[in-house]
Amino acid sequence: MRATQKVMVAAVVVAFCAVVGAALAIPAYAQSSGEVPRAPSNLAASSTSSTVTLTWDNPGDRTITGYKILSRVVATESILTLLVSDTGSAGTFYTVRGLELGTTYQFAVLAVNNAGNSAPSQIVTVSTRAQTGQPDPPTTPVPQPPTTPVPPSSIALLASVIDNLTNIIEGLSLKITALEAEIANLKGTLGGQIVVPVTDSGDFVPIYYAATSQHNLAQKSYYQDRLFLENFTGRLTQTLALPHNVYLTMDECDKPNAFYYPDYKRIVICYELVTFLEGRLAPYYGTNAELSHGVNGFVTWIMLHELGHALIDVYDLPVTGNEEDAVDQFATVIALEYIPPDQAGNVLSSTLRAWSLGQNSILTEGQLAGPHSLASQRFYNIACWMYGSDVHAFSNFVNNGYLTEARASQCQSEYERLSESWYRLVSPFLINPGSVQPP
Repeated sequence: MRATQKVMVAAVVVAFCAVVGAALAIPAYAQSSGEVPRAPSNLAASSTSSTVTLTWDNPGDRTITGYKILSRVVATESILTLLVSDTGSAGTFYTVRGLELGTTYQFAVLAVNNAGNSAPSQIVTVSTRAQTGQPDPPTTPVPQPPTTPVPPSSIALLASVIDNLTNIIEGLSLKITALEAEIANLKGTLGGQIVVPVTDSGDFVPIYYAATSQHNLAQKSYYQDRLFLENFTGRLTQTLALPHNVYLTMDECDKPNAFYYPDYKRIVICYELVTFLEGRLAPYYGTNAELSHGVNGFVTWIMLHELGHALIDVYDLPVTGNEEDAVDQFATVIALEYIPPDQAGNVLSSTLRAWSLGQNSILTEGQLAGPHSLASQRFYNIACWMYGSDVHAFSNFVNNGYLTEARASQCQSEYERLSESWYRLVSPFLINPGSVQPP
């Protein structure tokens, strides 16, 4: 029995003891009288489809009634223990016990006073045919030979009540446990959306695929030596429950690109993309070490962007707009909230620089019709979210022209809304929710 159940039983027992004590309280003159109480007279029984009713006259000629609800009958065992106090008759009280005998019940009524003296018990039999829908038959008291009186045991009666209460509480406990299990199967109500948790039976798996060209071989060796993918997969596997494996990979693609394959649950960062970024960003860094550091920052943001696509697919997350914009938000929120500040600064500054270089005054039809926002729009969006996350840390964005004052005035509420939304979407799938704090 649970600790809480034991406390509940104890409380009920204390209350019951108080009631029984009051019911058995006998006037002083009766406690020492030693008189044998009068047996109950005119004992009669009747039954309906739900109860058995017993009536008898006490020495004061007042009718006393006891009944038993028939919804829980146990064959061949006591089905009724009824304690009735008759304080008006020198502390007399009655114990009623009954047995199920085929299609009848047999009840015995014993009168006892406080001194332990008892009168011969009276026995009556009543039909149970009413339970099957047949008419209630008339009942007549059946005389029985007197039996040797047995003084009742208050402790035994109390123990019987405690056992019954324990059974009731245990039954309620089982129902509560079943409800808890059902609630666990419908984990969390977030914004009116019921989210069914996944079974954590998968991992984030890093793979560096083979390279053939000299440039691609160099990129593979560089990132593999620095455990670039492992730094993602190790932490993600400990943070998010997955129904199956998700693969974070680097591979040859014949063109600079990055994408997510939903059919294979596979994120791909192309070696060619890294080489392209090195050539594009080289004029803006003084040394090769600085260049590599900047390229790694932007590649990290790209990996987070593709991870957003993967989570939308794996968890079937709702997206009420352009998915590319949504995962730009995800990548920026993760960088701002969950990457150490020294690393996040490089990731986001490198990302802003890369998108600023992607601006082009001559736009093609493919760029305008594509799913991605234009490079300049992505630049301003990310700058806005950075500014909205900490208006003091990024206060120079307005002065430096990264943001207009009109856009900057909305960035704080915009960032709060998108960061909270992403947390609410992903938090049901956290292995240890306490380990990841809301933005």
